[in-house]
Amino acid sequence: MLYDSDAGTSAELAFKDIYQRDEAPTHPGEVLRDDVLPHVKLTRTALAKRLGITPRRLANLLAERTPVTADLATRLGTVLGHGARYWLGLQMQHDIWLTQQPSQLRLKPIAWAKPGTGGAKPAKSAHYR
Repeated sequence: MLYDSDAGTSAELAFKDIYQRDEAPTHPGEVLRDDVLPHVKLTRTALAKRLGITPRRLANLLAERTPVTADLATRLGTVLGHGARYWLGLQMQHDIWLTQQPSQLRLKPIAWAKPGTGGAKPAKSAHYR
């Protein structure tokens, strides 16, 4: 319970997570295209060469047609100095938002039995011996 100062009572507050927003988080290709490339003195072809990738692969990333993989994140982080986690983080935020859109996610959560109610017991596994 948290204190609700407007109502003067305790109330549970609903928190909106960062993925529950109207617009998708920025694709890493857009960040690279709009925020990074204008500040480096390299052509797209030269950047692709420095990254060790084909110009087509870079073009697809800049056009937001392909994701940043762990390999590409490492290359971007090393060449541009932001670190691989920065690029993977951008991609992760974008991907999670996309998968949580109602048109993408058609799953129903399972109902878990409360402990001690006689619900299904987990199978014994060699991992717990």
